[in-house]
Amino acid sequence: MKRSIITVLALITLCGCSNQAAPLTNGLSDGSSSEEIIQPERSDPPDSSSSSSKEIVQPEELRQFVFNSAEDVMALSNDDIIYIAVNDRRYSNSDFFSDISDGVDLFGIPLLEMDINGKSRTERVETYMFQTDIPIEELNVNEPIPDDVFKGYTDEHCAEMISYANFVRDDGTGRTTKDEEIIFCGENDACLEYSIRYTSIDKTRINGEIVTTETPRAYRRCFLKNELMTPAGERTGPVYFGELSLESVKAAGDFMLSLSGGSGYVYREVSETDDAFIYSLYGVTTETGEPGECFRACLARHDHIYDKETHVLSDKGVILKETEIPGTKWYPEIW
Repeated sequence: MKRSIITVLALITLCGCSNQAAPLTNGLSDGSSSEEIIQPERSDPPDSSSSSSKEIVQPEELRQFVFNSAEDVMALSNDDIIYIAVNDRRYSNSDFFSDISDGVDLFGIPLLEMDINGKSRTERVETYMFQTDIPIEELNVNEPIPDDVFKGYTDEHCAEMISYANFVRDDGTGRTTKDEEIIFCGENDACLEYSIRYTSIDKTRINGEIVTTETPRAYRRCFLKNELMTPAGERTGPVYFGELSLESVKAAGDFMLSLSGGSGYVYREVSETDDAFIYSLYGVTTETGEPGECFRACLARHDHIYDKETHVLSDKGVILKETEIPGTKWYPEIW
């Protein structure tokens, strides 16, 4: 007999899975812009006496692309792929999708802006997923996780985040917190969202004296309501709980896409086979080769596969087209 999910959750521990099961990641998504990574071959610097008198040139309006099918995506020319790759940081979902909402600010609670060591920092949105050690064979994957049980565990996790931030050593150094807040931002069919905020008071010993510093902290957490990390066969992987359909798979995939910001993605579609539902993302990435070679613009497809029987999620990626970006060179950064 399969265990009730309520019984199962009594044994579940929370596990942070930042950006868990996120869609295809663009090759420039590590915080650098394309201007910082893709550099043209070196040339002599402009003459300073004349450059100061030049008028400010406004960036040209971006070319627009319309994709109504995967065939439209595959019809992109090499020049089109290069153009999207170089400009991908200036694109957003709305440039490519007409039927997907921007879900980063899900519930109208602004992300907190903080000054940390003289630098501006914005509260970061991260997704989290429950984890259980119970094998998938003992779970009823067709049964949704009850809202009251789920919320109880998210509340516990938020409180533990603040508790774990407090520790004091025998010599008086360590960390405590003040001004603690756990803000419930809202919920929808996909997640519960909280903002966990506090001021960290750090005491360190410098030259024999204890120095105290105060730093604001804020963490935005989206707890996924329909997925668990659980042992599935020879590996532990995400499992979808609840009814699987073209509509539910589309909603789950679109939600994760909206959280990622959508940069570099040009089209998505949902399909069905005898054994699975498949959420397919088409995107343009920038890849490197050997040092000194040109960067490559790649058109790729990333499939999120939902097994109909087990509800286990798996991923598969394939590069469909690739072409060199003329005038660029890649050299590994030397620290």
